[in-house]
Amino acid sequence: MKQQIRKNQKNHINKMIEEQANLLACRLSMNGVDISTEDFQKSFALTIECLRAAIYNTVGLSHPMQRPMQEMIDEIEIIIKHPKN
Repeated sequence: MKQQIRKNQKNHINKMIEEQANLLACRLSMNGVDISTEDFQKSFALTIECLRAAIYNTVGLSHPMQRPMQEMIDEIEIIIKHPKN
């Protein structure tokens, strides 16, 4: 039962992410962003996976990007607390 709930959560989140990613890509394109380049597509895919990982985290699901994201957040917090002026 618990596994089915987790599977349903993942499916719901993934569907939501795909819909929102498509909408965002369309809006960016309509506003003049060239979404056809390989560089953009790689960066956009990374951004979407980070969003997916963040949402998974809110419901207790794991995602491979959660650890690298937390490491980046930790580094940013250190920089903010101890700026090099």
